[in-house]
Parts: sequence; C-alpha cells; structure tokens
Amino acid sequence: MKRRWFQTERGNDADPRRAARRLAVQFTALIVVLLSLTGVVVYYLAAAGAEQALQDRLDSAAALNNPRDAPLDIFLAVYDRGRLSVSRDMPAGLPVESSLAAVAAGGGEVEETVEASGTTFRVLTRADGRDIVQAAIDTSETRGQLDRLVLALVSAVLLSAVVAALFSAVAARAAMRPLVEALALQRRFVSDAGHELRTP
Repeated sequence: MKRRWFQTERGNDADPRRAARRLAVQFTALIVVLLSLTGVVVYYLAAAGAEQALQDRLDSAAALNNPRDAPLDIFLAVYDRGRLSVSRDMPAGLPVESSLAAVAAGGGEVEETVEASGTTFRVLTRADGRDIVQAAIDTSETRGQLDRLVLALVSAVLLSAVVAALFSAVAARAAMRPLVEALALQRRFVSDAGHELRTP
C-alpha cells in the first residue's frame, strides 16, 4: 500500500515537471521561429537594397565616357571609332570583348556576371551615342556584407534561443509551483482523511 502511494506521489510530481519542460520547449521554439522569419525578411530587404545600390552604381558608371573619370573600384572600357580605352590596372579577363562586339553590332545593352582574376564582376555594356561603354564593378564587397549579415542574424537567433530557453525554464517552473503545492496539499488532505476514516 505504501509503495503504491509512493509511486503515485512520484507520478504526480513528474507531471508538472514534464508540463514545465514542454512549455519551455514550446516557448523557445516559438521565439526561434519568429526570429528566423524576421531574419529572413531583414536579409531579403538588405539583399534587395544592396542589389539596387549596385545596379545604380553600374548605371552611373556606364554613363561615363572616359576611363579616367571612373572611380577606383569601377573599371571602364570605352570603344570609340575602332579605338579601345580602358581603366588603369584593368583585371585580366576584362573588358569582355565579345559583349563589346555584340553591342557594337546590334546596339542595346548586355549585362552579365563575369569571373576575372579570381573575382566576380557585374559588367554592363551599352551603346552611348557612337561610343560603346563597358563598366565593371567588383561584387565581392557586397557579397561580403551580406555574408556578415547572415552570420550576425544566425548568431542573434542562437543567442536568443539560449536566453529564451533559460527564461522559459525559470518561468515555467514558477508557473507550475502553485500547482505542485496544490497537489501536495491535496495529497496531505487525502492522507489525513484516510487516516481519520481508518481510525475509530
């Protein structure tokens, strides 16, 4: 009889503990999901802004007609009446001569991504009057910024998950404490009542 009562008491104590752990896990999972969704939105907005800024710089560079006027991080090639002028220290693989020839033959513009000297460049080739202008921008800085943003977001989510787990565990225990005390009081009452009923 005593052994059965002991097992019942342990089972009643275990139920609130399991409920507290379940609440802590659910709260932590909710925090992680919400922060992850927020991180995805932040990354999407940052990537879209970086892409738009890169495109604006590329368009502005392609409007130049003299390689000496190009900023240091932009490489410019201008094809004018059979003469090709390029920026100083033009990377190997640039300019893209096939794109220059294609635009010279049919007009319009060509935008592409090119690997040159171990770096990825965004290249825009367009006709500007009688000139053919090709602008190339190194995209490694933009990619590096986005990679650092991803690292920061992942670190924030992981840190928040740890903090949320600790907080929710403490809060769940505090919330379950009155229930545990009520169960203990109920057990004492039942035990006392049973003793009184068995004792004449």
